[in-house]
Amino acid sequence: MKKIVVSAGDHSGDLILSKIVDRLRASNWNEDIEFVGLCGPISEAKGVKKIVDAKEVAVVGIVEVARNLRRIFEVLGRLREEIKTADAVLCVDFPDFNLKLAQMAKKQSVPVDFVVAPQVWAWRSGRIPRIKELVRRLYPAFAFEQPIFEEAGVDSLYMGHPLRDLLAPRAQKKAREQLQIDDEDFVFCLMPGSRKGEMSRHLPLLVDSWKCLMKIQDSDPVKSLENIRAVIPLAQGGTKAELSKYLNKKQSRDFDLLCGSGLRFFCSSSGISRLRSKILGRPTLASGSCK
Repeated sequence: MKKIVVSAGDHSGDLILSKIVDRLRASNWNEDIEFVGLCGPISEAKGVKKIVDAKEVAVVGIVEVARNLRRIFEVLGRLREEIKTADAVLCVDFPDFNLKLAQMAKKQSVPVDFVVAPQVWAWRSGRIPRIKELVRRLYPAFAFEQPIFEEAGVDSLYMGHPLRDLLAPRAQKKAREQLQIDDEDFVFCLMPGSRKGEMSRHLPLLVDSWKCLMKIQDSDPVKSLENIRAVIPLAQGGTKAELSKYLNKKQSRDFDLLCGSGLRFFCSSSGISRLRSKILGRPTLASGSCK
């Protein structure tokens, strides 16, 4: 039996990994492959043996990383032990963590495939030589990325962004009927991100911003929007209780009001969420916070 150590350290990576495993299990040649490693509940439900839960390392920002360094290195250590008996390593996004994992695999002569390339075109282009050294094949998410890596000598293959195939077909009318949203309602989608740190920082800010809009809806420039509603979508596997604990008491009482939707405008704090809104053709306000 072949053994592949997988590493998907956040919700979007877990979702992508689950689809990869699905496709591989549907093929004729991979019946004897065992997937083990770092993942979330979605991939686990598809048969991945979860050694470490993605929640243990799903942190963002320098401060959060620093606070959780000990735990992150403990997780890397556990995965390193699994790599000793592995035939290959499959990394999905989560570049800082996964490039460190790839380095560990390289030392043990275990090949690494990497899905969703680090965004070297946006920042830290100095990572390219390291990627070339550590990764057997890279699967960029955007078409324009492949020439960048090819020119640097990285074996790469663009096969489309996994997220595009994961989005449900556009059926706004049906969605509004299911959620009991009137056609004339103008609906905001508040998307704070799926990680705990993102939720705690961004969700209260987004809710307060929406409530400010509600207060001024009778004045320009939004006086024509008589029926404004908002939705906070749950990440797959998430619960309303998890969202509620990041809101104060008053916001929690209003939470039911926020959970009705139709999606005409996005307020997003997550890169993946902004990409989804772009694919759906919805105007988006990018938000963030810093201390």
